[in-house]
Amino acid sequence: MTTKSAAATTHPIEERLEENDGDGAAEIPTGQRREANVQLVAGLGLGVYAAGSLALLGAVCPVCVVASPLLVGAGLLGRRRATRGTPRKAPD
Repeated sequence: MTTKSAAATTHPIEERLEENDGDGAAEIPTGQRREANVQLVAGLGLGVYAAGSLALLGAVCPVCVVASPLLVGAGLLGRRRATRGTPRKAPD
């Protein structure tokens, strides 16, 4: 009976990193990239909600008009920063 030691086994994430020559940014999101994805999805979801309310009710919430593009823009900027590795400035 053979047993594998813990040191001999590799984690699936490490295997993916090895397959991508150590550059697994596209497949393994970082915390900052995950946060940017959440902002992006929230902005798009809010935009779909606003478009649906416009089509059904003929009116749009003013907060939706302002928040949706801001969330989408923040999400895109966050994804760009996460991809390029540009650090976010710390608040004063």
